[in-house]
Amino acid sequence: MKDEAERSLVLLVDDEPLLLDGLRIWLEGNGRLRVLSCGSAAAALEIIDRHGPDLVVSDVRMPGMDGIELLLVCRSRFPRIRFALMSAFGTPALEARSRRDGAVRFFHKPVEPDRLEREVLDLLGLERDQQRSGFLCGVSVQGFLQLLAMERKTVALRLRAGDGQEGTLYLADGSLVHAELGDWLGEGAALELVGWEQPEMEIAPWVPAGPRTVQENLPSLIMEAACLRDEKERTG
Repeated sequence: MKDEAERSLVLLVDDEPLLLDGLRIWLEGNGRLRVLSCGSAAAALEIIDRHGPDLVVSDVRMPGMDGIELLLVCRSRFPRIRFALMSAFGTPALEARSRRDGAVRFFHKPVEPDRLEREVLDLLGLERDQQRSGFLCGVSVQGFLQLLAMERKTVALRLRAGDGQEGTLYLADGSLVHAELGDWLGEGAALELVGWEQPEMEIAPWVPAGPRTVQENLPSLIMEAACLRDEKERTG
């Protein structure tokens, strides 16, 4: 991995904390990027002025100054910084306007982390490491599961806790359908795994097979796991 000073700096701007954290963690996993993030255009301008990122990727719709306005300010004050926009409400007219105003890319949300990584590396003139492991650290299981659900991913999410325990959560089209933790299968295993705090995580391909063992929806599981974790902390 390159020293921090040698890595390209990317700034992500979005008022959706879950999406922002998921994309930041994914890009940081590349090893050749430093990634900063914030939830507003005002905060972005302070970061840009202080750190001078190589690339800014901003949502269009945000409270206060929107992404288009942020783009125009950056073109005036920081003309050398490349700027990309993303929106869940993208239209051909909005995309055309963003490019006229100087955006180098326009992403339609939901943005797949893998695609964003490819585009960011291309814009920065970096080649993608084809041996990327898919390991993630420093992010909550709950937050990353919600990102995978939003992206409707079909993957196996392998977890490894600090004490060496290992388990796997299986998603099909964004729904949690199966879980394994040792000899424990189904919702009991899922509740335990979802409650783990910042384990090492690995994303792996998976082809759905066999019966569905987790029937409860993901938001309910996350809430129940949080309650169980709080109860354990209270009782010691």
